Amino acid sequence: MSKIIKPVHIYNKTYQWNYYVYYGVALSKYLEHFEIQAGFAEETKTDSQIAGRCCTIEHLTDGVMTFIWSKEKDLPILTHECFHAVSMTLNSRGIPFTDSTEEAYAYLLSMLIREVV
Repeated sequence: MSKIIKPVHIYNKTYQWNYYVYYGVALSKYLEHFEIQAGFAEETKTDSQIAGRCCTIEHLTDGVMTFIWSKEKDLPILTHECFHAVSMTLNSRGIPFTDSTEEAYAYLLSMLIREVV
């Protein structure tokens, strides 16, 4: 029997964005679950050196979804991948990373990390 994968689901009301965070599972298992959730396969390298992933899609019924994966519950890797998620979220809302917007980036990153750890 295969291991049941239950990601940490975070919904940000401000940006109407779903985040699904996976850690402690093999990349192959994450990719299987991604395909079930997203409805299509993620095109990625399955290199054993990969420690983390971040992928954002716009789902027809579930809205914008970002999938974050880390091989382990490793705070530096999760923070790195969450920063990619923050960048995707805020850039899509017309908020580029600048001196005047860095607080929005820091706030959203801290919210994601707080929910994950």
